[in-house]
Order: sequence, then structure tokens, then C-alpha cells
Amino acid sequence: MTTASTSRFPYTFEKMLKSIGTVQKVVPDRHSAKDWISPVARSPRFYTDAHFERVLKFLIENEYDFPERREQEVRVTMEETVSNSSFACYERRDMDVELTTHIGESGLVMHIQDCGPGFDHKKKIEERRRTLLKYPDELFLYGRSRNDFPGGAGLSCLLRFPDEYHFNQKGNELAMLFKLQKLNNS
Repeated sequence: MTTASTSRFPYTFEKMLKSIGTVQKVVPDRHSAKDWISPVARSPRFYTDAHFERVLKFLIENEYDFPERREQEVRVTMEETVSNSSFACYERRDMDVELTTHIGESGLVMHIQDCGPGFDHKKKIEERRRTLLKYPDELFLYGRSRNDFPGGAGLSCLLRFPDEYHFNQKGNELAMLFKLQKLNNS
């Protein structure tokens, strides 16, 4: 079950980092909002794919238990939340979106921050929760196709896949915890 919080974000982020043990690797990326989602960069997911491949390579080389299903959950959650941040500040070329993944002994923490105006995450998450209760078998609930579905996949992924997530008060910074273990700890 995913847990959420918005209070004292720096404290909760630090607590999340401590929960994964000694940080083994940090994978940082910073690009303009337009670059994260620009088709000019080979594909709309070019930078998120490159980021995730560096994370995945480290996990495989260091013998983490990372089954394909968990890999897909982490990847799609990262892609959708970075995409949301990028769209939040897409109109301003000078705004950057940062994605940093901290890999520790017992999990990884993805930290996403943009310079956009933020959003009312408490309200949007509650709306998404109600929708998921109404349509429990649906994950990608796109508002463009049915009036019943207020939004896209980002919040659905956020509610289902990370073990824990935290927004800052403004709603333009997010940290997600995905618990993992090494193969020899099974």
C-alpha cells in the first residue's frame, strides 16, 4: 500500500533516503521541460529512457532482485511523473525539470522537481482515488477519452506502484520510494 505525505518535505525526503540504507549510486539528470518531452530528442521519452537505463544497469550489475513487473512499474511511474512535471512548465523555455534517482541497499528514491507553479495534489489525488475505486481494473485513465476519468496515468501510477511518495506543499516536487532487495538477501 502506498503512503503519502505533504508535511515538512525536506524531512520526509531525508527520512526516505535513510530508509534505503547507504546510498550506492546517484543518477542525476536536469533538462529543460521542452527537452524532456521534445520529439526532436529522438523520441518523446529519450531522456527518461536514458536515465532509466543507467539505473537498470546499476541494479543488474549489483545483483538487485528487480523482476520485470517491478521494472515496468518503476519505469512507467517515472515516465508519467516526469512528463507531468515537464508539461507543468512547458511554456517557459528557461524552466528545468530535475530527476535524480538515489539507489541504496534496500531500494531507490526518485526525486523530481520542476520550477512550475505546482498543483493542488491533495485534491487531484483524492479525485484519482475515487476514480480508481469506481474502475479498479483500470490503470491508464485518460480524461481525453471519457468524461468519468479526470486525468492521465501519472497519479494512477503514483497511487499504485511506489511504496511511499511525498509532495512538497507547493506540488512541484515529488519523491517516490521503491523498496528493493539484493538477490543474495532473498
